[in-house]
Amino acid sequence: MLREIPVTITRHLDTVRFEFAEPLAVLMFLVTPLEEEAVWSLSPGGMEQAKASGAFAAIPLEDIEPAALLLASEPTSWVDPDVARVQAINYGGVPTGYEEKQPATPLDPEIPYRLIMIGAEGHATVVFTVRGLSPEST
Repeated sequence: MLREIPVTITRHLDTVRFEFAEPLAVLMFLVTPLEEEAVWSLSPGGMEQAKASGAFAAIPLEDIEPAALLLASEPTSWVDPDVARVQAINYGGVPTGYEEKQPATPLDPEIPYRLIMIGAEGHATVVFTVRGLSPEST
């Protein structure tokens, strides 16, 4: 299972800044109001969304081959090594090597939003309001 990644969210100049403790290969970055469609999303450049198909099976942990457990313990082993690592993302800014899947729309300071991030190294889900964020100290 991927670990939970801590995210620091601050107001930075005229935008919101999302910071990670270490550079990450972000595979999906989504900001959405709690009960609505996404207001902004990013993914690595050239990454195509997979079509849903196939089957799912749950396997007891004791029945998994040791080689599969080893692969699961190395979370970045299945990610393209060319995916750019980022340590901070500004709302509406597109880091080098990434592309917008949903263009950013202005954030309402009073509405709660949810950040959903899935990366090679882990995942994060954080609820925030712009008004409740601390300004970044300089």
